[in-house]
Amino acid sequence: MSLPEERLGILKELGQEVQVRREELGLSYEDIYQRTRIQPSYLYAIENADYEVLPDAVYTLGFIRTYLGIIEFDEIYAEFRQWLMVNTRGKEKGRARGRDGGGGMPPYAHPPGFKMASRFWVYAVLLLMIIGAITYVAYSWNRNGIPTSSITLRNEIRPAERTDQFVISVDVESEEQNGDATEDANANVAAPTPEPEPLKPELRIIASDDDCWISVRVGNGRIADRTLKKGETYTFELTDRTRVSYGRPWAVTVVHNGRDIGSPFKGGARKPQVNIYYPDGRSGRLEANQP
Repeated sequence: MSLPEERLGILKELGQEVQVRREELGLSYEDIYQRTRIQPSYLYAIENADYEVLPDAVYTLGFIRTYLGIIEFDEIYAEFRQWLMVNTRGKEKGRARGRDGGGGMPPYAHPPGFKMASRFWVYAVLLLMIIGAITYVAYSWNRNGIPTSSITLRNEIRPAERTDQFVISVDVESEEQNGDATEDANANVAAPTPEPEPLKPELRIIASDDDCWISVRVGNGRIADRTLKKGETYTFELTDRTRVSYGRPWAVTVVHNGRDIGSPFKGGARKPQVNIYYPDGRSGRLEANQP
């Protein structure tokens, strides 16, 4: 049975969660075989998303349902079914469900609430800001006069001289007084405190209540695939859109860019889930019909 590469990635994550659950129960492939009569090679293929060696989707789903029932992990069967079944009822129905007619992955979509800004509006706002600044300066000059230094320009008309000459007179005493006052004021001003360097965007995952399997992806690459033990913390820098899969989202607490956002699990059926995190502080849960 052949499946698109995108679906195989999701099914492999689900298979790894099944493997973690089986190992937690201390069961081997032979133990599962003795109870279900499902060949160990099929069990291994389900956990590793090797669907080329498995029969048609209907039979494979039967194996998965039986396998999950043995390890008491039925809550993720719906996800297996959703990503494994190929829609063959036409392109129109596929679009209505957010998939193409051939069963491919739904097109890329941003998290809920995210909307790309048009460059036109960005330039328009910048232009309005510049116009506003120029208008304010012109209004200030018109009301208070153009600011000048203590040098006074006077147009003195002298006999037998051209009437359009200007004579510059400098009030030296005023300059000295202003200089002394400025020195006194600077003596009383404390040195400015240097601003702290901005913190780098990072994500911290803490297994606060129980063990939790996690898988971390940045772009098309995977940087972590492990099980956090209770009390353990995993921290990494956010450089791009990052996708984190949680085997037990209710068992962890997340700190995003220094802000404690709590558990990614917000209620409902207890099952694995996938969340998306961005370096600018945005985050959201990835639904089943999103890539």
